[in-house]
Amino acid sequence: MFCVQCGHQAADGVRFCGRCGAALATAATPATPPAAPQPAPAYTPPPVQPPTQPSYVPAPPPPAPQYQAPQPPMQYPPQATPYPYPYPYPQRAGGAQGFRLSPAVIVALIGLGAAMVSVFMPWVTASIPGYDLSASAWKKGMRFRLGDWLSKDNLDAYAVLGVAGLAAAFTLMSAAGGLFAPVARKIAGSAGGLLIPIAIMEIQFVLSKDGIDMGYGLYLLAGGAVLTAIANMLPR
Repeated sequence: MFCVQCGHQAADGVRFCGRCGAALATAATPATPPAAPQPAPAYTPPPVQPPTQPSYVPAPPPPAPQYQAPQPPMQYPPQATPYPYPYPYPQRAGGAQGFRLSPAVIVALIGLGAAMVSVFMPWVTASIPGYDLSASAWKKGMRFRLGDWLSKDNLDAYAVLGVAGLAAAFTLMSAAGGLFAPVARKIAGSAGGLLIPIAIMEIQFVLSKDGIDMGYGLYLLAGGAVLTAIANMLPR
C-alpha cells in the first residue's frame, strides 16, 4: 500500500503513513450481518405433586357420658353432726341443747347462794356487859377489808353480791347448754374462785381487831366459797 501524499510504501494494515503521517485508505471491511434472533424457550409447567397425607393421627372422640341415677341424701344417725368437727359439749334432749342440772351445777349454786345470803348475816359480834352487838356487811356504814382499803362503806357486801351473782348467772347459762356453754362455764369458775380470797381477807381483817369476834355470816361466806371451789372440780 502506497501513501497518496508522499508515495511512501506502507505495510498492509497500517492506517497512517510512516513518513508524512497522512491517513491511508483502507479497504472497506464487509459488514457482518446481524445474528438471527433466537426463539423464546417454550414454557414448561412444573410437575404437579400429589397431595400428601398428614403426619398426625387425630384422636378419637371422647365417649358419650353415661347417665347416672341421682343418689339419695345421706342419712345421719341420731345425735350425729355432718360437720367435720364434733361439738365441744354433749347433745342433750329438750330444746336446742336442754337444761341439765348436773351435780357440779347444783353444788355451785348452793355455794354461791350461801355466799350471797352471808352478806345479810352478822359478820362480827361484840360482847359488852349487858349488850350483844352484831353487824352484817350490809348494815349501813360498815367497812371491812375492801371498804377499809378504799374508804367506801358497804363495799365488801357489794363485792360479794356482785361476784357471787355473776358466777351464779353464768353457771345457769352453762347448765342450759348451747354454743356459749363452755365459755360460760369458765367465767363461772373464775368468778366463783374469787370468793375464797375474799373470804380469807375478811376473816383476817376481823381477827386482827380487838374486842370483836367472827359472826356466823363469815362462816357461811367461807363455806359457800369452799363449795364453789369444789364444784369447779366436779364433772359437768
